[in-house]
Amino acid sequence: MTSIVVITVLENEKDATQEFNASASALKNPPPEYVGAGVAQADLTPTSAGDLAKAYVTAKTDQQGNLVWTDIYRFGRVVAIVQLLGRDSADIPAARKTIADAIAAKSK
Repeated sequence: MTSIVVITVLENEKDATQEFNASASALKNPPPEYVGAGVAQADLTPTSAGDLAKAYVTAKTDQQGNLVWTDIYRFGRVVAIVQLLGRDSADIPAARKTIADAIAAKSK
């Protein structure tokens, strides 16, 4: 499993909400060069409660059998994007939750 975490701290919650909304929309419908042509995202239940949260998973595996799980959260002024690349396994939900909980704890 490979993970990418991007954390952005914005000036205020209003800006963070705008960033969250724009990023959540872009991640739901990624451009072809981002995750490949013809990749569709399915909605997924977020693993942790932020002030706002959205989650997606690629609808089909890639040629290596991997999926991409994407979580985006807003915690106050913080917007966090977490992506995991790997096979559909029992480790994925636990990893998503552990990362989200760590970000939530640090963003307070």
